[in-house]
Amino acid sequence: MKQRMILKPDQVQQTSFNKEMKKSLEVLQLNNSDLKTFLKEVSMRNPFIRYSSQDDTDADFTMFATQSSSLLEVVQEQNRWEKESIPEDMVEYLTSMLDSNGYFREDLNHLVVHSLYSKKELQRAIFRLQRFEPVGCYCFSVKESLRVQCEMSQKAASETGEILCEYLKELSCKDYEKICDATNLTMEEVKEGLAFIQTLHPKPACNYATDAVVLQPEAKIYVEKQSVRIEMLQQDFELDILEHTSRELKAYRQEAKSILLQVQKRNLTILQILQVLCSYQKDFFLSGSSLHHCTLKQVAQQCGLHLSTVSRAIQGKSFEFENRYYPIKFLLSHDGVSDRNASEIEEKIKDLIHQEDRYHPYSDAKLQSFLKQQGIFVARRTIAKYREHCGIVSSNQRKIKE
Repeated sequence: MKQRMILKPDQVQQTSFNKEMKKSLEVLQLNNSDLKTFLKEVSMRNPFIRYSSQDDTDADFTMFATQSSSLLEVVQEQNRWEKESIPEDMVEYLTSMLDSNGYFREDLNHLVVHSLYSKKELQRAIFRLQRFEPVGCYCFSVKESLRVQCEMSQKAASETGEILCEYLKELSCKDYEKICDATNLTMEEVKEGLAFIQTLHPKPACNYATDAVVLQPEAKIYVEKQSVRIEMLQQDFELDILEHTSRELKAYRQEAKSILLQVQKRNLTILQILQVLCSYQKDFFLSGSSLHHCTLKQVAQQCGLHLSTVSRAIQGKSFEFENRYYPIKFLLSHDGVSDRNASEIEEKIKDLIHQEDRYHPYSDAKLQSFLKQQGIFVARRTIAKYREHCGIVSSNQRKIKE
């Protein structure tokens, strides 16, 4: 008799998702700080786990630091109420480039080179952010910050204060007569303006928590002999499985073993993901170039993991590179370039525009589509940035009217 296999539509393949798998995913999602808190709590009820920390005061300081809002949280909250809000990723990027006092560590050109935004876009965003509370952050100097604070103040002396911002050196030397000669202000007006400036905040962000206080990196990435190295940072806790033969405590012993395996698996998964990301973004670490195209899906395929597993593994976690902390997700880029440098992209943009119909020129979105077909994944705003750098105007300005 001939046998046949019949697939019934109501029969579907199911994956058994038991408690062990669920707990393993929960541990994977914990960042360094939360992991230590979890282990400390477990050790208090499970006699087979001994938790020890090199410095318990670190945990206390972290908890204290998170009680106050960070500058990013305060600014993002104001931004949400704006009629035309600034893109959140742009706010995050600009905030990450500030020092603890609220000033940029680098000049504007550096900010442009290391972002996906044009100079005009960053300038517009910075101008608006400077006028958010706390007023005077996102400036490049103390002088600029004080000038913005004067501009936003409703007090009568603020106008004089704004003039005096150009003479901070003379004010510090008490050379008031020189200021009077240069500005035609009276001595009384100069002293009144000085008194007002002294009420301003030269360090406008100093009372806000910064991300650097609470971030505890999982790994340190460094360059050695033109190779990118990853060093998983030693965690300041120990897990010891204590011996015990009591049958009543068998469940506790099994739990301790499971947690130990879950923590080991978590660390190996994070290391595997970082290795893949570093291979994609090698040029960023070696020469500081733009990030290459690298998505969560690509990383998951390379690691042989599910998309959601990779997402859980990198959520809220960071790495250290050249004395700075970066979120691991920073290395993901939907807009990055696949094995292309900026000059090559600019040449391709110029070639495409040179071939276009002058009566129907290509928009930035159309140029983006053409480049995507060639394996170059670049955001539309990045196309505009490269086009402007080449001295090419927008499609509306290039269009020849019929």
